[in-house]
Amino acid sequence: QAVEVEGLYEGLAEAGLDHGPVFRGLRAAWRRGDEVFAEVSVDASAAGFGLHPALLDSALHGIGLGSFLTDGAAAHLPHSWSGVTLAATGATAARVRIAPAGSGAVSLTLADRTGAPLAAVRTLALRPLTGPSAVAVARSLAGDLHE
Repeated sequence: QAVEVEGLYEGLAEAGLDHGPVFRGLRAAWRRGDEVFAEVSVDASAAGFGLHPALLDSALHGIGLGSFLTDGAAAHLPHSWSGVTLAATGATAARVRIAPAGSGAVSLTLADRTGAPLAAVRTLALRPLTGPSAVAVARSLAGDLHE
């Protein structure tokens, strides 16, 4: 089932989770049962990266399109990674499969447009972004962080 992604980043920005232009790479998404499938790409050079950080971050945006998180928190952040493998380097586009991997966790499989493996994460545990000031703190630090 196709999932509408137009306006996703504008909605996130209104909620206080603004992503810079390079990190707005989720292009299309679909759901099948408990799984989310997505197409992501970045308009940046992947030279020097095993997996471009913005490409991986965009892949993670698909998590919010599924029913993986049931604790009621609006936003979750990656907390603990296990079983991470990198099969290829230099990708600027990927097809992503996100599946449940236990309570508050997902697994990710990334492939290139031909289906060749790029990377996989056996388990990514997520933790809620909590507290009324969490977004405010992030906003106050924005000028101090890398841009």
